[in-house]
Amino acid sequence: MPKEEASRYGRPWTEAEFLAVLDAYLRHRGEPNHRDVSWVGELAALLGRSPAAVVMRLENYAAVDPAVDDRRGLDKGGRRCRDIYVEWHEKPDALRDLARIHLDHVRAARLPNLFEDEVVPIPRAFGKYELMDPLGEGGFGAVYSCLDTATGEQRAIKVIQRSRIPDPEAFPRLRREIRLLRKVHHTNVIRLFDDSLDDDRSDPAYVMELARCSLASYLAEREAEGRASGGQIRPALDHTESTNIICCVLSAVCALHGEHRIIHRDITPANVFLKNDSSEWMLADFGLAKLIATISHGQSFITRASQGGFGTEHYAAPEQWGQFADCDERVDIYSIGVLIWALFTTEYPPKQSSHLGIPGPLEALVHKATAHHAADRHGDIAELTDAFEEAVRTGW
Repeated sequence: MPKEEASRYGRPWTEAEFLAVLDAYLRHRGEPNHRDVSWVGELAALLGRSPAAVVMRLENYAAVDPAVDDRRGLDKGGRRCRDIYVEWHEKPDALRDLARIHLDHVRAARLPNLFEDEVVPIPRAFGKYELMDPLGEGGFGAVYSCLDTATGEQRAIKVIQRSRIPDPEAFPRLRREIRLLRKVHHTNVIRLFDDSLDDDRSDPAYVMELARCSLASYLAEREAEGRASGGQIRPALDHTESTNIICCVLSAVCALHGEHRIIHRDITPANVFLKNDSSEWMLADFGLAKLIATISHGQSFITRASQGGFGTEHYAAPEQWGQFADCDERVDIYSIGVLIWALFTTEYPPKQSSHLGIPGPLEALVHKATAHHAADRHGDIAELTDAFEEAVRTGW
């Protein structure tokens, strides 16, 4: 994390902190570990973290512990958390020594002196969110998990580096779109809570709902399991689960297109997320979203240096590589058509022939939704939803 961002939003966890909490997790496994437990409070005070943050890290370890039956939240601690657990959970004595060294170092560093008689508090985003782990990085900035220290609720924060936005008009558009999205309250659209997008400094941010994992990582995990077992790889999910995902996405886009007049323009497995502690899926990452009502004639896309357009390969409609004025709601219909194919196909993407490898009732739907010319696709999201529901009723 750049120095200026860290000075405002806090520092992600260090490896030493991971090790100290893992040591505590293994020593107290099976005991109560909520914020009011004495050993949790003592460890939090030593680390300079909130008790809620320590509890969140303990939950991350429980999520990767094979001895724990309910392992929800597998991705919330990130790869780093999993790797540290794998490396150290069978070496408790060595882990205990490392944890002691770190905590002794922290104690020594916090002894009062003539020049500094108290520890400098960790910065908190918007005065209340404590930074946790990096979750991913996009073209305009990075996403971290964070914690509302007042309530203990887990969130995600996206910190934007304005220096990485080449078009001076892009950031004001993003700010308008985020403000509008904060008014969207729909179970299948990621919820936004706070932002500092009016700030003139180089690292504005916004806080949003924390997801369990992306559909992309969920599918990759299921495909890996299929390969390891020598079983089915595609489709990675059963038809019931895939149907639920598509219904969630359709519901989200119906809300965006209908009441709020927003085109997403980047509906892909990387931007569909599993809600925390739920089987519901939600649409997220509106970095490319555009307000339908503000499309102006002749306005061009912001271009990628390497590809000449905005969108994700295979999921972006053909017109997304041309003029912005040529795009309307049907670019989302195209992307959902590809998503339906990707979830139900037995083939490997991207599709390269008329043979889709999907259940018969979906073939005509996917061909129409992904037609090269927008005029040949479903007219709106309601029409696509009706077609999908009819295909589901027909059965596979």
